[in-house]
Amino acid sequence: MAHVLSTCEWNWADAEREYELAIELNPRHSTAHHWYAITCLMPQQRLAEAELEIREAAALDPVSIGISRDVAVIQWAKRDYAAAAAQARRTIELAPNFHEAYWIMGLALAQLKRYDEAIAAFGRGRALRPTARLIGALGHAFGVSGREDDARRCEIDLIEMSQERYVSPFDLALVWLGLGETERAFDYLERAFQDRSYEVLWLPLDPRWDAVRTHASYRSLALRSA
Repeated sequence: MAHVLSTCEWNWADAEREYELAIELNPRHSTAHHWYAITCLMPQQRLAEAELEIREAAALDPVSIGISRDVAVIQWAKRDYAAAAAQARRTIELAPNFHEAYWIMGLALAQLKRYDEAIAAFGRGRALRPTARLIGALGHAFGVSGREDDARRCEIDLIEMSQERYVSPFDLALVWLGLGETERAFDYLERAFQDRSYEVLWLPLDPRWDAVRTHASYRSLALRSA
């Protein structure tokens, strides 16, 4: 119930009550602490509380690769990119074939402007499982590092993928953002809001969007999930 209220309804107050009830009923339920951190506290930019919850989840389930990944996600959201990269490495050591560990590794390295390493990490994750999330992140990294042709190929790949299964418009928005095509990026971001794409939950904290937060289109969209 809490997960639906947060990720689908963006109803933070009711979601928080349901998460707290779940934790009261079973304080050792790692998933409750995990999802509370990522889907409710983090979107509200309550990162200190989110980190406490994700650390509790990790203590309860130290071999969960999803929790390990999201420890890194919260560090990335806090702009502690070196810590996020180190945590991503620990996740990879725990599960070398976990594609999302390479995704968060790439995100952290890209913010450190280690673009070649970031692109390699995204590419490794994509080789393991070619998700739209990884292709969008890779396209953004190509764009900001000046590899425009490669970025546009990622956009084509996402469009082709969308003919067979759902692709979040957020991932396409990222590619255009990386290319500096701000208006096209906002067009896709508008569609992501309409779809209530999961990634929109983290938009206020996603450093890839920092350069355009003063844009009128961004301010208009950001109010919707507040």
